[in-house]
Amino acid sequence: MSRERIGADSALERIALSTLVVPAMRSESCAPDEWADYYDMASFREGVPSTRRRPTFGRDARPLEPGDVLLSRLVALPRRAWVVAAARGRPQFASYDWLVLRSARFDPVYLRHLLVSNEFHLRFEHAAMRRRRRHAVAASDVGDIPIPMPSREVQARLGRVLQHADALRSKRQTVAGRLARLPEAAAMEMRAVARDAGWQHVRLGALRAATVRGGKWGRDATGPWLLLRAASVGEDGVDCAGCVQVSPPDEGTHGRIVADGDLLITRPRDAERARVAVARPGAACWLAHEELLQLTVDAARVDPEYVRAVVAVDAVCAPAPATRTSAERFARRVEKVLVPVPAPAAQARLVALAAAARALGAKVQASALKLDALLGVLRDAAFRGELASDLESAADSPPNSS
Repeated sequence: MSRERIGADSALERIALSTLVVPAMRSESCAPDEWADYYDMASFREGVPSTRRRPTFGRDARPLEPGDVLLSRLVALPRRAWVVAAARGRPQFASYDWLVLRSARFDPVYLRHLLVSNEFHLRFEHAAMRRRRRHAVAASDVGDIPIPMPSREVQARLGRVLQHADALRSKRQTVAGRLARLPEAAAMEMRAVARDAGWQHVRLGALRAATVRGGKWGRDATGPWLLLRAASVGEDGVDCAGCVQVSPPDEGTHGRIVADGDLLITRPRDAERARVAVARPGAACWLAHEELLQLTVDAARVDPEYVRAVVAVDAVCAPAPATRTSAERFARRVEKVLVPVPAPAAQARLVALAAAARALGAKVQASALKLDALLGVLRDAAFRGELASDLESAADSPPNSS
């Protein structure tokens, strides 16, 4: 146990992480039909332990107590800490992927936030590199990391502050995710209404643009040509920041001329949906790379933004293996997509709803990112002992007599 100077006028006690680690021990033999709560990496993603029969996870599982704090040992999955909840009438165990920390002198919530801070993560990575651990660290590798230990009352107050900030960030992220799915829900509802009302449908294959290689298109343009690739197309439009400037098509550049209102569609991947954007080049000169599917929409009949909203939620854009998403095969699948064509007023309503949802979602997402950065700063300040020092100084100072 040691003391380090924190700030100019106070000292905060710190203890080594090794004093909190519960030694590994084999679990006792159990009946074949006994059930238990099992804390493993798969259940961490769900937020609740899985319920399993004890023989299914072997005798290397660690027995737990309510209030224990679990720290991920895996080098590939750091920044994971979990507070063991109250028992639900069953014994509780943790997989061998966790270090079990236990101490009556620490508030579990406060300790969890320290273990996922940037300051602790840097020390964790340094320990793994120093010991050349590729899979998982041992308790002895990270045991010398000092943990600030203010009074239990200060820990509880800091834990509540950090927990409130974490909950607020999670709520903002949830709202942003729901707003992102709002245009999809509106487009799906539009499809249902189209089936009931018998609206006319337009085949996308008839709207596909032809490939242009050279010719008069390049000679008519005066500005620089930008080559758009799949990475340039996002859900909010086309980002030209990473585009490569190329020579005009009449000088040998192969690509398709992108006109205002064209649809640009990326191919889906195993875990990624296809992205659909409406091109608005303005005064710029754009070329679409062959890895993009380009559709020219008859703007007199259908609003391109409306078509984008409908196509983006179609099954053709769902994640798929690479064997099913070759350029030719994906183009054939897109040609079979039918887009319902309602009255212009209905199209405008869907486009306005999608635009409002995207704008509001962007604001909420930006707010969530700021809260995430703020939470990181608070956690790092707590690990360095600055928050505890401020709280203790505020508690020791006399109230204002004014």
